[in-house]
Amino acid sequence: MPVTTQPVPRAALPRALTPKGLLVTMPIGAAIGLGLDRVHVISGVLEYRDPVLAGQAWWVPFLFAIAAPLVLLNDYVPRLVLGAKAGVPVRDVEAEAGWFIAAYLATALFWQWPWLLAAGLAGVWLVRSRRYLRPDRLAAAVGLAVTGPIFEATLASTGGFWYITPDFFGVPLWLAPLYLYVADLAAALVDWLEGVLASPSVG
Repeated sequence: MPVTTQPVPRAALPRALTPKGLLVTMPIGAAIGLGLDRVHVISGVLEYRDPVLAGQAWWVPFLFAIAAPLVLLNDYVPRLVLGAKAGVPVRDVEAEAGWFIAAYLATALFWQWPWLLAAGLAGVWLVRSRRYLRPDRLAAAVGLAVTGPIFEATLASTGGFWYITPDFFGVPLWLAPLYLYVADLAAALVDWLEGVLASPSVG
């Protein structure tokens, strides 16, 4: 039986952030993050100090495992505060995953042209996201586009890793618009996991 995708009600804690949900979201975050981060290592976007995992530090999968529920929490808080209005289409998780991966690969291929890359990522996001935008979604996307680079800049300042050609505060200009795609994928995952984890066959 196919899993029904449904939006999370305003006051409900997403199942993705419950203990059972974390058993799903954290491994997914670790696997996706480790794989895509490896693409950045191979393409010369960034480097790690003391790499042990094919160019990556030992703590990388744990970092992405912890980051996954925090990113989903970033999607939940604006829904709680501002509410998710009816009539706005629910995002398709496969489509959002595809757009996120495409954006990530673009950063691996075109990172040497940061201004053009940042403008392209932001422009495509605005064009394709306009029918989904509502106050809570915009707040989640902008919030992640701000806090994500700040976190990475803070982490880079420790010397644990570094971007090869940073633009501001140790991070590249295109990192903020890339996080817009992360926010879209998070929104789709929160709604999709509502159906998956609500299924009687799970847990």
